[in-house]
Amino acid sequence: MPSGAKAKPRAGQERHAFPRWVFILALATCALATGWTAMAFMARVTPALFPSRTLPGVPAINVLLPEAIDIDEPDEGAGFRRRQNLLVIGLDRRPDEALDGPHRTDTIMVATIEPNAKIGAILAFPRDLLIEIDRPPGGLCPGQFFADGTCRGRINASYQVGIDSEETVRGGAEQLVHDLKVNFGIEIDHWIVLDFVGVEELIEGIGGLRIDIPPHLAVPEWYYSDDDENALHLRFDPGSQLLDGYHAVAFSRYRTDGRRIERQELVVRTAFAQIFEDGLLDHAGSLWSTYRSSVHTDIPTGLIPGYALMMKDLEGDIETYSVGDPVDGVETVSGYTLQSTIPPSAVLQWNAKNVEYWLRRAFTEGTYANSTVEIWDGSGDTDGTRARALARYLDFARGLPSVLLGPTVAEREETTIALYGEGRREMALDIASWLGMDEDSIELREPNGGSEPDLVIVIGKGFEIPGG
Repeated sequence: MPSGAKAKPRAGQERHAFPRWVFILALATCALATGWTAMAFMARVTPALFPSRTLPGVPAINVLLPEAIDIDEPDEGAGFRRRQNLLVIGLDRRPDEALDGPHRTDTIMVATIEPNAKIGAILAFPRDLLIEIDRPPGGLCPGQFFADGTCRGRINASYQVGIDSEETVRGGAEQLVHDLKVNFGIEIDHWIVLDFVGVEELIEGIGGLRIDIPPHLAVPEWYYSDDDENALHLRFDPGSQLLDGYHAVAFSRYRTDGRRIERQELVVRTAFAQIFEDGLLDHAGSLWSTYRSSVHTDIPTGLIPGYALMMKDLEGDIETYSVGDPVDGVETVSGYTLQSTIPPSAVLQWNAKNVEYWLRRAFTEGTYANSTVEIWDGSGDTDGTRARALARYLDFARGLPSVLLGPTVAEREETTIALYGEGRREMALDIASWLGMDEDSIELREPNGGSEPDLVIVIGKGFEIPGG
């Protein structure tokens, strides 16, 4: 238990005594948003690379503009065969405040499942990220107008723009859905809105959170309150412990050291693993009515069984990422001040190339999932420069999940690709195209017990990295 932990009754509010399994579907499909750490798994996102453009008036800020991409609709009876995506929104709302009041989003996470490859990921967005907010006609700009006439502000203000326009939770959620598409090319299938109390109940519904806090995410003593009245001194030491809903939310909200998103990701991974360890995804249909009373969502009841099956196929394996994390030692976000707001607003501008990398990581092509590429150096280089450069290109520019450096081999003239089994033929063709190689350069080889990588690229003397 966390140091200083004790039962946290809320004045005037009766707690529900839910059995442990009642909220499993909610956690598995959507919840734990920080303040409420979020969890989510269903999504359709454009998995391609998006071109970028510079925003006038703000140095080094870029927006990713989605291209039109043809996506084949599943044939009749196909079920959930295409990538699914869910947006989870955590509101900075106190228990006594109206849900459709003037709240900004404390947590924004998008999660994805690629059902054919059986892979899932969650991508978090820092709440101070500077984006273009595509306001409804006549709507106020919650940030600053730029020279091109666009309104830009923090991503956590997007939800409130929709609330101001529509005066409903749906209006706020759909405004954020729209702005994610405008800025990042992400298309959301469904959304879920949570607040403090909802997430506390979700966690308590699975019997609390059995979490192992690493030393770098420990929380020193601090004065915490979720209602500005009933505050407690709390501390979260390293090590294994059981957190109830109140303390799990408190842990995920600590931000003084700049590691709040890491804490959110830890809670998400832990909850998802716990759900699978306890076999708690087997009651999805019967849990939906209770789930709907704790969150606000546009997910139709008829989709719940299909989503539950998709999540079971993941077998507890889900990756977590943040758009704001550095890439290969290069910072993704940097501080910037919007001077025209009162008072001036501190925001985070972002490096578009790095954001593209995190989009590729989170929304990995199904044909690349769980693959391994190994690079052998037959170029004659004495320092392995070209092999390392190719590994970086395939990793950071093309988003392949696992790229390894292999041995130096005898010098050869041509670069070749060894494909072990037909299962990765499509990926081999993509790599050959990226490297300007003919299909004939792909050599099919028989797998030898499954210990070899999926592909081996052997660099020849004339090899050049794409783009120099």
